[in-house]
Amino acid sequence: GLALDLTRDFGPDLTGTITKLKVQQKTVGDKLIVKLTVSNIGTEIASGPFFVALHLSDDDTLNRDDDLLLESFTIEEIKPGKSKSSKKGKRQFKVPGLDPLAGKYAIVVIDDNDVVPEPDEDNNILVQQIDGPFDASQ
Repeated sequence: GLALDLTRDFGPDLTGTITKLKVQQKTVGDKLIVKLTVSNIGTEIASGPFFVALHLSDDDTLNRDDDLLLESFTIEEIKPGKSKSSKKGKRQFKVPGLDPLAGKYAIVVIDDNDVVPEPDEDNNILVQQIDGPFDASQ
């Protein structure tokens, strides 16, 4: 079994962090803003383009049949040891007109289309609960 263990250490390995999650209450519904950093902690380049997708869920587990795919963007590539972050309005999610979000979960899936072959796919999913209520008068 040793040879199998060794292969786990090679290749690209995508992961990430949600750096900001904000909800703005508008008259036309909640607006969800999610910023993040996507990193390649592997040993080889993560060649895309690959999708980073934002799903909305009632729980902390991704279920593609039930959860709403809100938005996605693409990243061309990330070199080993490098990251791509939300900045200047790029590589981030801004989704307006949503039903009340309090208590729901934002689930970000890195490489949502499974383009990048990775030894560890388990760290591609970022989950954060959306706190609420947001209205100060409540």
